[in-house]
Amino acid sequence: MEINEITQHAAQNATDIGNEEKLLRNLHAMILELTEAVKRHRFQEGRYSAPIQKTVSYLRLNYSQSVRLAELADVAGFAPSFLSRVFKEEVGMTVSEYLRMLRCEQAARLLRETDLPVSEISAYVGYPDHNYFIKAFRKQYKMTPGAYRGRNRA
Repeated sequence: MEINEITQHAAQNATDIGNEEKLLRNLHAMILELTEAVKRHRFQEGRYSAPIQKTVSYLRLNYSQSVRLAELADVAGFAPSFLSRVFKEEVGMTVSEYLRMLRCEQAARLLRETDLPVSEISAYVGYPDHNYFIKAFRKQYKMTPGAYRGRNRA
């Protein structure tokens, strides 16, 4: 997810580049950002057991879809109740809290960087019910998506 964002940002910047020197600086910056993203990813997920790493990776790739505990348990090779317990112990939050965090982080980025309506952002990050998205976002950031956008505009 983060790597995709970095490359998209670099591609957008490439359209504004008029000479070779600027293009090379842009590519260099993108490579540095990608390297740092890989380091962060390895550090964050390296703390977890292999089944929880698989679960976290699956959630990061599929956060915008409907994710059921049973399918996560299949990914991890655990029973659903055992996955819930181990996930909470290793990650420090429940699966649903982690999924809310992922969705709200992505929504926050979209609120800062785009003019998309909040209703579109909610659907994009996996909340087809706009009102439920506002509740989840408020729980995560202690403010509504609209207030967040107003305070954090890029």
